[in-house]
Formats: sequence, structure tokens, C-alpha cells
Amino acid sequence: MVEIADIIEIETLADGTLKVRSRERRDLEFKQFCDEAAFKKCLKTIAAFSNTAGGQIVFGVTDRNRQICGIDRAQVPDAAVLDNIISQHLTPAPDLEVEDAELAGLHLVLVTVKKKTLPPILAIRDCQVMENGRNKPVLAQGAVYYRRAGQSLPATGEEFRAIMERRDDAIRNSILGLLSRAQEIGFERVAIADAHAFGKAGDNTTLYIPEDAAKSLNIIDRARLVEDKGAPAYEIKGSVRLTTHSDKDPRKPALPLTSVRALRPDIERTFWHRIPWSPTHLKKAADHLGYWDSPNGDGRHTSCDELTKRVKYFEQGRIGIKEFFQREPDTFIEVVGSKQTKAEYERRKAEAD
Repeated sequence: MVEIADIIEIETLADGTLKVRSRERRDLEFKQFCDEAAFKKCLKTIAAFSNTAGGQIVFGVTDRNRQICGIDRAQVPDAAVLDNIISQHLTPAPDLEVEDAELAGLHLVLVTVKKKTLPPILAIRDCQVMENGRNKPVLAQGAVYYRRAGQSLPATGEEFRAIMERRDDAIRNSILGLLSRAQEIGFERVAIADAHAFGKAGDNTTLYIPEDAAKSLNIIDRARLVEDKGAPAYEIKGSVRLTTHSDKDPRKPALPLTSVRALRPDIERTFWHRIPWSPTHLKKAADHLGYWDSPNGDGRHTSCDELTKRVKYFEQGRIGIKEFFQREPDTFIEVVGSKQTKAEYERRKAEAD
């Protein structure tokens, strides 16, 4: 059973009740109930967590004052019902784990949603729940949801692009990893295991092995080179470089302050002169776009050296943040701005209208 106190900060009030001090954020949400309708209301959040950096939903916490109220175990749908709700509304299936928790005699449920390696998670049908005698929409067919601060909202253009860039990076890194390993072994010695049809125990996996290597294996009496419609698995032309010396890095890395200075002229043209703009604001924008979902950066937009802990923003990261504030200024201010900055932005918008 999970220790809920390891996940959220809790305080005891004067009347003996327990209150959650943690607030909802990009990776955390609270729900009071955990019946079938309540779980359906979380579909949007589950999709948004999957499409960004993952997150956790704690059931058994009141909405307004965040008091721990617990839930009735009998109301919690079983795993088969939850799986059915997910499969009917979201594709591909998100990676999540449902765990029980106890605190001061109260029962809670924790749903941990993992970041999807190959997003996006897509809503494949509308979903509504009955609330106050009316059907309330909680999921829109065709929508891709993104986590913004403590809200799960349909992804904007820049947010959707960030999701697809993360998908492309995952595929690219997987291929480069395979190529790197093949380079170590020798491409002429590499075997390919075709397990795409593997589903249950007893299913076969086809292994494609170079003819010379196959003939030398004791377990094979006869072997022949097999091609799929005459096409090789990979075709390598020219030389493949997997590493580059840092001073010749084509990604053009720059420290946070240097990146801030480089972007300041454009951000002031988009908003106003002397708008608050610092490495902290830069980090918030990069976080929102998913550039820091990994502590060491994603290798395309950002990086952090494991030894020196020096943070760097690559040219693609600076371009992505620039396009974010130019194309979606309202969302950008919502993500990085303080209350004062947001108020000033709204005042200037009103004056412009």
C-alpha cells in the first residue's frame, strides 16, 4: 500500500481534521469521490498527464478546502470497469497504476499516470456525466489534452507541436540507440527480432539473422537469409556520426542567461519594453513545452551536464520558445507571468481594443 504522505504535504487542523497543503499543479490533482462518474471526469486529466510529464490523481480530498475526507471502498470501480472506461475513450491506452492508500483511518486511492513515450493520447469519443440533473461534457472526441499549471485543457498549436516533437525525439533516439549498438557489434553481425505479432505465451517471434552468422549457430540445421519484400531493415548511406565535440555542436548550446538575452528583443517586440524576462521565466516556458521532462533535458531543446550541472538551451529550444510567445501570447503570459505581469498584459490588451 502506498504511503500518501510521501506524495503530498499534510497538516493537522485545530479540529483534528487533516488538510492537504500541496496545491494542484502540473503533475498533481485532487478529487473528492472515486465512483465511475468521478473517474470519467478524470479522463481529460489522465490524457493530459500522459501527453506532458505524467502526474498523480489523489481521490479522497475535498475540492474547495483540500481536506482529506476519504472515500467509500464500495464505490471504487474494479480494475475491469476502469480499463473499459479508458479503452472506450482514449487511444492509445495510457500507462497508469491504481493503488490504495490509508491515512488516519481514511481510505484514499492514488492513480499514477506515466508520461507516454510515443504520444499523443487522443480522445476517441465524447464523454458526459450526469451532474445536478444535467449531462456535463467531460471529454471531446478528437481532442488532444495538455496539462497547463493545475488545469487539463485542449492543446494549443504550440503545445501539440511540443507533443509531436517529443514523439519524434523518442523515435529518433531509439533508432540512434539501435544504430549505435549495431555499430559496436558490426552491422554484418546484427540480427533483427520481429515480435510485432507477439501477443501471448506460445506466439512465435521471427529472428532474422545474417546468413554467415546463422550457419555458425549450433541450434540451426539449415539457414537462409530472409528479406521482407526485398527491403532491408535499415539502409545506411555514407558515414553516421553519433557524437560531436561540444565546441562544434551544431545544436548551438547557450547558457540560460545568454538565451534570455538572445530572446529579449523579440519578446519585447511581442509584448512591451522591459517586460519581466529572466532565466526563471525561460524555464517555465521550457517546462510547459516539455523540454525539461527529463532532468538532463531532452537533448534537442535543452541539456544539463550530469557532472557540472550546467544548464544549456539549444537553438531549437530558443526557437521553440520564441514561436510559443509569438503565436500564442495569451497562453505564454498565463504560463510564465506573475499576477502583476498578467494584469499589465490585460490592461494593455484592453487599451489596444
